[in-house]
Amino acid sequence: MNLPVANLGDSESLKAGQIVLAIGNALGLPGGPTVSMGVIGALGRPLPGTDFVLEGFIQTDAAINPGNSGGPLADLSGNVIGINTAMIPFAQGVGFAIPTHTVNRVVEQIIRHGRVVRPFLGISGVDMNPAIARRFNLPVDSGVLLADVGRDTPAYEGGLRSGDIIFRVGDQEVKQ
Repeated sequence: MNLPVANLGDSESLKAGQIVLAIGNALGLPGGPTVSMGVIGALGRPLPGTDFVLEGFIQTDAAINPGNSGGPLADLSGNVIGINTAMIPFAQGVGFAIPTHTVNRVVEQIIRHGRVVRPFLGISGVDMNPAIARRFNLPVDSGVLLADVGRDTPAYEGGLRSGDIIFRVGDQEVKQ
């Protein structure tokens, strides 16, 4: 098979207001791919409604419907600048795409390590508050109380232990 290959664009040079095309197979409808046009609403957006924070998305009003996820978000020159990822079901015209510079980093890690390498400390903690501080007679009422520090983890090797409270990292106060 001789299939054409899309060119990857530079997602780091994108601007809000730039016109984009979302391509996919909306709802799996017969008849071929669906193309919708929109603009970039914002860059570096967090994806709301998740249990953990996902950041750095391209926000667009181009229709990203079920079936479009995984399809390209392209600029008007046809360069792929993102991978269509999600929409907010209760809002019209709010879709998200992963920028190609993020995709490239992920691909490089998979090629090099066979998986995505993520930062790992080996801790679980609880946000401190005045009630916890009073209950356990602790000297501070903000920061993170370490509930568990796994053995053979970077945190343990760095000297952190269960029961420690992280309230400052360098000059930066830790509130939660």
